[in-house]
Amino acid sequence: VGPKADIAATLNNLAATAERVGEYPKAVKHFKEAIELARKNQVQVLEGRMLVNLAVVYARLGELGPAWNTAGEVEELAARIDDPRLRLSAVELQADVLRSCGLLAEAGAAMSAAHQAAVAMGDERKALSLAAQARTIESVIAGDPRPAVEAIGAVEAARLTDVATWLWLELSMAARDAVTAVEYLNRVGRDHVSVHQGAVVDIATVRAGLLTGADGACREAADAAAARLVELDHLQLAERPYGRFLLAAREHVRDLPQRTPASTFTVPDDVLTEVDEQAG
Repeated sequence: VGPKADIAATLNNLAATAERVGEYPKAVKHFKEAIELARKNQVQVLEGRMLVNLAVVYARLGELGPAWNTAGEVEELAARIDDPRLRLSAVELQADVLRSCGLLAEAGAAMSAAHQAAVAMGDERKALSLAAQARTIESVIAGDPRPAVEAIGAVEAARLTDVATWLWLELSMAARDAVTAVEYLNRVGRDHVSVHQGAVVDIATVRAGLLTGADGACREAADAAAARLVELDHLQLAERPYGRFLLAAREHVRDLPQRTPASTFTVPDDVLTEVDEQAG
């Protein structure tokens, strides 16, 4: 009985809540319903914002094709209504999908372009976030975390907590030794993270336990994380196949006789199938 734009905004809030608790399929459903209402009522600014949110959820599900296509819809809408902020969001979304696909050089270039656009608009907080994302991609490519650490610290100082959490996790998952991986994980903690971030913390913790330099405390933390990840098959997350890969690798290592000089680990077929689906 009320204005349809208000209903669309409420559906957007329901979707955001579902996203926070890791119920991504429900979030996709609500976002699509809200976008349809916004289109029918020609509320294009609201439609654009929800398309951005939908693309983010697709990427977090590991549905990279729909995420890329939805970013394209954002780009087209931004051109149609001449909205520079929406255009910036489209570039950031594309950078995120490129990063998920392992195309780091292309992702870094896109993220830097988005950062320059935010600077030109005078949006200091967005520019800070995008600069940190670009520095983190560069650090992962170069194997030198120092530029990213400084940039993420600036994001934390600005209280962009969610952005900082994802970036610390990205650095931890790229670390070459257990001490460094744990150092970045300790910047995250488990008290104020989303369901998705909590699962990635556990995945990164299991990974740290397999790295050079893992001590008893690190391996004990990895044991606890692995126990929590028994629920991983019930979560629809982009990182799920990697988590399942690490759990299988962990079991392989545990079953080896001591002082085995080398061993071939065969990746389970169901993990490869899931990775292939994401790649497609």
